[in-house]
Amino acid sequence: FVLLIMVVLGPGFVNVFIAIGVLGWATYARLNRGSVLSVKSMEYIEAARAQGASDLRIIFRHVLPNTMAPVYVAVAMGVGGAIVTEAALSYLGIGIQPPDASWGKMISDYMSYFWAGSWWMLTFPSIALVVTVFGFISFGNGLRDATDPRLKE
Repeated sequence: FVLLIMVVLGPGFVNVFIAIGVLGWATYARLNRGSVLSVKSMEYIEAARAQGASDLRIIFRHVLPNTMAPVYVAVAMGVGGAIVTEAALSYLGIGIQPPDASWGKMISDYMSYFWAGSWWMLTFPSIALVVTVFGFISFGNGLRDATDPRLKE
Protein backbone atom coordinates (compact mmCIF):
# COMPACT_ATOMS: atom_id res chain seq x y z
CA PHE A 1 0.00 0.00 0.00
CA VAL A 2 2.90 2.34 0.77
CA LEU A 3 4.32 1.62 -2.67
CA LEU A 4 1.05 2.68 -4.28
CA ILE A 5 1.00 5.93 -2.32
CA MET A 6 4.63 6.62 -3.24
CA VAL A 7 3.92 6.00 -6.93
CA VAL A 8 1.06 8.50 -6.78
CA LEU A 9 2.90 11.14 -4.72
CA GLY A 10 6.38 10.65 -6.16
CA PRO A 11 9.70 10.41 -4.33
CA GLY A 12 10.65 12.87 -1.65
CA PHE A 13 11.21 13.40 2.05
CA VAL A 14 7.73 14.69 2.88
CA ASN A 15 5.96 12.15 0.66
CA VAL A 16 7.66 9.22 2.44
CA PHE A 17 6.37 10.39 5.79
CA ILE A 18 2.90 11.05 4.41
CA ALA A 19 2.79 7.51 3.00
CA ILE A 20 4.03 5.90 6.22
CA GLY A 21 1.62 8.02 8.30
CA VAL A 22 -1.37 7.13 6.14
CA LEU A 23 -0.51 3.47 6.55
CA GLY A 24 0.20 3.55 10.29
CA TRP A 25 -2.33 5.82 11.95
CA ALA A 26 -5.16 3.26 12.03
CA THR A 27 -3.13 0.85 14.16
CA TYR A 28 -2.67 3.43 16.90
CA ALA A 29 -6.29 4.57 16.67
CA ARG A 30 -7.53 0.98 17.17
CA LEU A 31 -5.13 0.44 20.06
CA ASN A 32 -6.20 3.66 21.75
CA ARG A 33 -9.90 2.91 21.23
CA GLY A 34 -9.50 -0.54 22.78
CA SER A 35 -7.64 0.91 25.74
CA VAL A 36 -10.29 3.58 26.31
CA LEU A 37 -13.11 1.03 26.15
CA SER A 38 -11.27 -1.15 28.64
CA VAL A 39 -10.52 1.66 31.09
CA LYS A 40 -14.00 3.19 30.75
CA SER A 41 -15.56 0.17 32.42
CA MET A 42 -13.22 0.17 35.43
CA GLU A 43 -14.55 0.74 38.93
CA TYR A 44 -12.46 3.85 39.62
CA ILE A 45 -14.16 5.58 36.67
CA GLU A 46 -17.55 4.77 38.17
CA ALA A 47 -16.31 5.99 41.57
CA ALA A 48 -15.14 9.29 40.09
CA ARG A 49 -18.47 9.70 38.33
CA ALA A 50 -20.32 8.95 41.61
CA GLN A 51 -18.28 11.64 43.37
CA GLY A 52 -19.51 14.16 40.81
CA ALA A 53 -16.40 14.52 38.65
CA SER A 54 -17.05 16.14 35.28
CA ASP A 55 -16.47 14.25 32.05
CA LEU A 56 -13.39 16.35 31.24
CA ARG A 57 -11.89 15.67 34.67
CA ILE A 58 -12.47 11.94 34.27
CA ILE A 59 -10.92 11.99 30.80
CA PHE A 60 -7.80 13.95 31.77
CA ARG A 61 -7.24 12.57 35.29
CA HIS A 62 -8.24 8.92 34.87
CA VAL A 63 -8.75 7.76 31.29
CA LEU A 64 -5.81 9.36 29.43
CA PRO A 65 -3.07 8.45 31.94
CA ASN A 66 -4.23 4.84 31.97
CA THR A 67 -4.61 4.45 28.20
CA MET A 68 -1.46 6.13 26.92
CA ALA A 69 1.10 3.55 28.11
CA PRO A 70 0.19 0.94 25.45
CA VAL A 71 0.17 3.66 22.79
CA TYR A 72 3.64 4.87 23.82
CA VAL A 73 4.97 1.32 23.60
CA ALA A 74 3.39 0.76 20.19
CA VAL A 75 4.79 4.05 18.89
CA ALA A 76 8.28 3.25 20.17
CA MET A 77 8.19 -0.13 18.44
CA GLY A 78 6.52 1.31 15.35
CA VAL A 79 9.35 3.78 14.80
CA GLY A 80 11.63 0.83 14.00
CA GLY A 81 9.18 -0.40 11.39
CA ALA A 82 8.87 3.08 9.92
CA ILE A 83 12.66 3.35 9.62
CA VAL A 84 12.82 0.01 7.80
CA THR A 85 9.96 1.06 5.51
CA GLU A 86 11.71 4.33 4.65
CA ALA A 87 14.98 2.50 4.00
CA ALA A 88 13.22 -0.02 1.75
CA LEU A 89 11.52 2.74 -0.26
CA SER A 90 14.82 4.60 -0.64
CA TYR A 91 16.59 1.36 -1.60
CA LEU A 92 14.05 0.90 -4.39
CA GLY A 93 14.60 4.49 -5.52
CA ILE A 94 11.15 5.86 -4.67
CA GLY A 95 11.93 7.19 -1.21
CA ILE A 96 14.14 10.00 -0.01
CA GLN A 97 16.32 11.34 -2.82
CA PRO A 98 19.78 12.97 -2.71
CA PRO A 99 20.99 15.37 -1.38
CA ASP A 100 19.00 14.16 1.67
CA ALA A 101 20.63 11.20 3.41
CA SER A 102 18.95 7.80 3.68
CA TRP A 103 20.43 4.50 4.76
CA GLY A 104 18.39 2.67 2.13
CA LYS A 105 19.80 4.88 -0.63
CA MET A 106 23.32 4.45 0.74
CA ILE A 107 22.95 0.68 0.77
CA SER A 108 21.56 0.73 -2.78
CA ASP A 109 24.37 2.97 -4.07
CA TYR A 110 27.16 0.99 -2.39
CA MET A 111 26.04 -2.51 -3.45
CA SER A 112 28.36 -2.41 -6.47
CA TYR A 113 31.35 -1.43 -4.32
CA PHE A 114 30.89 -4.45 -2.05
CA TRP A 115 32.15 -6.95 -4.63
CA ALA A 116 34.94 -4.58 -5.70
CA GLY A 117 36.59 -4.92 -2.29
CA SER A 118 35.17 -1.83 -0.57
CA TRP A 119 32.99 -3.84 1.78
CA TRP A 120 32.92 -1.14 4.48
CA MET A 121 30.92 1.24 2.26
CA LEU A 122 27.98 -1.17 2.41
CA THR A 123 28.60 -2.65 5.84
CA PHE A 124 28.51 0.48 8.00
CA PRO A 125 25.19 1.94 6.74
CA SER A 126 23.68 -1.55 7.08
CA ILE A 127 24.95 -1.93 10.64
CA ALA A 128 23.71 1.57 11.52
CA LEU A 129 20.24 0.70 10.20
CA VAL A 130 20.08 -2.60 12.11
CA VAL A 131 21.38 -1.11 15.37
CA THR A 132 18.96 1.83 15.21
CA VAL A 133 15.94 -0.38 14.54
CA PHE A 134 17.03 -2.84 17.24
CA GLY A 135 17.45 0.09 19.64
CA PHE A 136 13.91 1.37 19.07
CA ILE A 137 12.46 -2.13 19.45
CA SER A 138 14.44 -2.69 22.65
CA PHE A 139 13.30 0.71 23.94
CA GLY A 140 9.69 -0.30 23.23
CA ASN A 141 10.16 -3.60 25.06
CA GLY A 142 11.69 -1.82 28.04
CA LEU A 143 8.89 0.73 28.06
CA ARG A 144 6.34 -2.09 27.98
CA ASP A 145 8.07 -3.87 30.86
CA ALA A 146 8.15 -0.65 32.89
CA THR A 147 4.52 0.34 32.28
CA ASP A 148 2.68 -3.00 32.23
CA PRO A 149 1.26 -3.63 35.73
CA ARG A 150 0.81 -7.35 35.01
CA LEU A 151 4.59 -7.78 34.73
CA LYS A 152 5.26 -6.21 38.15
CA GLU A 153 3.95 -9.18 40.11
